[in-house]
Amino acid sequence: MSYRVGIDIGGTFTDFALQKGAEVILHKNLSTPEDRSIGVMSGLQKLAEKEGLTLGDFLGQCNAIVHGTTVADNTLIEMNGAVTGICA
Repeated sequence: MSYRVGIDIGGTFTDFALQKGAEVILHKNLSTPEDRSIGVMSGLQKLAEKEGLTLGDFLGQCNAIVHGTTVADNTLIEMNGAVTGICA
């Protein structure tokens, strides 16, 4: 079996879409603003458990993992991120 995983980090939830053959399994995990990678890895662990696999075995069977972040989009839209500049 091979898997494909889509991940979107939002402010409250990190959403996962797991493609397993023709089947798509959705999972929602709490985001962790202090370190967003914790929420991602926790969600991947839960998907692995749902498939009866260790995290390492699950990731080894993933053909693709794609990642997006609504948090970055919201920061741009709301213009509430860090003040930055570009020097030429």
